[in-house]
Amino acid sequence: MQTSLRQISDIQMGFTARERLEPSFSGVPVLQLRDLQPDGTLNSSQMIKCDLGNVASRYLVNAGDIVFRSRGERNTAVTVEGLETASVAVLPLVIIRPDGSLVDPRYLAWFINSEGAQGYFDRAAQGTKLRMISRIDLENLPVDVPDLATQRRIVEVDALAAEERRLTLCLMEMRQRILASTLRNLARSDRDGSPSKKSHKQRGGTPNNKPEGNND
Repeated sequence: MQTSLRQISDIQMGFTARERLEPSFSGVPVLQLRDLQPDGTLNSSQMIKCDLGNVASRYLVNAGDIVFRSRGERNTAVTVEGLETASVAVLPLVIIRPDGSLVDPRYLAWFINSEGAQGYFDRAAQGTKLRMISRIDLENLPVDVPDLATQRRIVEVDALAAEERRLTLCLMEMRQRILASTLRNLARSDRDGSPSKKSHKQRGGTPNNKPEGNND
């Protein structure tokens, strides 16, 4: 089944901060664009708290929600996980709350980040210096919605593929370090001279010299 994003989720623009966000010990946790990592995860450890007064509940995100980058070079989504408490999502983040009876949040984030959806955003992007995706374009995003079991299998396979890529990269880096170390040792060996040449110099003469003594 294919449908639009607005048919399977509630979409809410992030909170508009009227002033510069200043850290506060007694404030509410704030989720900003900088807290989203390139690998599609949320770094909650660097989030700050701010005193924003009374913030409407529609701006709060919890586990299972999705936040979308509406501005920037890449317009990708991240599933909210690992938050200790509800946090305020600040523009240019957009909050997507999937209908759990129709779509798995992790699948929906995967789909938004997929090549097809990114191509849609490329065509819909506004602005030249600062790329932006409007709310209406986000709402109209065509989404393929298989059954929930298939959605979860897709997420699992994608996670396994990501782990395979990570391990392959680690293996390549390890091989590169071993090769670099081997080449450095070879360079030092060539600089110091071969062991056979050094031993001849220590004994004196050349391998063809005859020992001194009685010729009889």
